[in-house]
Amino acid sequence: MVRALLISLILLAAPATASAAPFGELPFQPAGGAAACLKPTGKPGELVRWVRGGVQLMEARADGLHATGGAPLGTYTACPAVASDANGAAVLAAPLKNGVRIALREPGAVTWSAPVTLPEIQTWGISAAVSARGDAVLAWMEGDLEGRVRIRGVRRAAGGAVGAVEELVPWQEEGGYEVGVEVGMSAAGEAIVVHSEPSGERDGDEETVRVLARIAPPGGPLGPPRTLVTARSDTPPALAVAPDGRALVALGGFNDMQLYERAPGGDFAPLQVLEVGSLFGRLALDLQPNGAAVVAWRQGDYDPIRAIVRGGPGRFNPPLAAAEAPKPLRRSSISSLYLMTGTNPPPEDAQDVVASLGPDGRALLAWSTPEHGVGTVTVRDGVPSGATLLGSPLRPSAGLSPFTLADGSPALAWTDDRGLHDRDAADGRLHLALEGV
Repeated sequence: MVRALLISLILLAAPATASAAPFGELPFQPAGGAAACLKPTGKPGELVRWVRGGVQLMEARADGLHATGGAPLGTYTACPAVASDANGAAVLAAPLKNGVRIALREPGAVTWSAPVTLPEIQTWGISAAVSARGDAVLAWMEGDLEGRVRIRGVRRAAGGAVGAVEELVPWQEEGGYEVGVEVGMSAAGEAIVVHSEPSGERDGDEETVRVLARIAPPGGPLGPPRTLVTARSDTPPALAVAPDGRALVALGGFNDMQLYERAPGGDFAPLQVLEVGSLFGRLALDLQPNGAAVVAWRQGDYDPIRAIVRGGPGRFNPPLAAAEAPKPLRRSSISSLYLMTGTNPPPEDAQDVVASLGPDGRALLAWSTPEHGVGTVTVRDGVPSGATLLGSPLRPSAGLSPFTLADGSPALAWTDDRGLHDRDAADGRLHLALEGV
């Protein structure tokens, strides 16, 4: 009864152009314990999830998720970062209690290298990228007991060893903003790093941040940082890089969104400023090789899902309301104490809206609803359709993973669990939704 009402609410709230739901959910698969840290790798059809002592690789097929291997990473304190090219070149990076552990997969390979551990690092927020050649770049934040933050990173040239740790931003007072760093790579091995830092300036009573970009040629050193913007912002910058080196940066400002674009082989330049209201959550950004792109967001749990799209290089179309969040049927206050042990999975990464742009130009958006189901909608040529609700309204969803199957069609995977944060035994479930099911 509750589930039927939830579905009715989201369908009634969807734009008038919405049609029948294009996605159907396969029967859930028991995880055999906790289900956590689910992420798409970037290789079509491939996902990764937490298992005790490392990660498990899975392939999404018409009949469900199939285990294909894994990598030993030990006990990590936050969900690993992962990036893979379509040819299988990949990097995994997991934060440890006092270090970062890295595993690599060469182009065309199915197994992973022996992990490499970088010691004496207390980190969170690792970002990872890989090239078709096997180059890799990682960047992360580090904090200390004095409330300071710095950003460091490491690179690996194709076929080589993991290089020395590089300092990108020295120790600074964190201030009242959310620090962030994102990395990306072209197919040829260009590395792009975008990060934010305190500007030391104020806009009225508010502190401002400076967003900077650095670019390294294949196998070469990072160039000097270039300031893209100094502005008030409550969100870290979002970055997407296409195989030819085209890149987009999106930053949520006080009442607007600022967009910057880099043409292949060039430098970043201002692209567009959109009046979208205050943004507090992370922006979901995806970019296709032909320059098509999508940015999606929502202001809060009970606000509409909004997006901007474009079909190629250049300016985005005006913001559209892709879907209305369902109205709350009940309100609750839940608190929990999370204990990290050698068998518990780490805490899940925070998620707002997630987005994936397929080769056919359709954008798949997904988000957790206030009743803990999963909302989805597709957007094509600026028209949203197929808004629906998947999963269970009784279990909190996590690891929302929109991705593309090997045949180019869109798919969505996620997890839920009743026992990650209480005394009940972990009872994780793996979910997969496909078109035509």
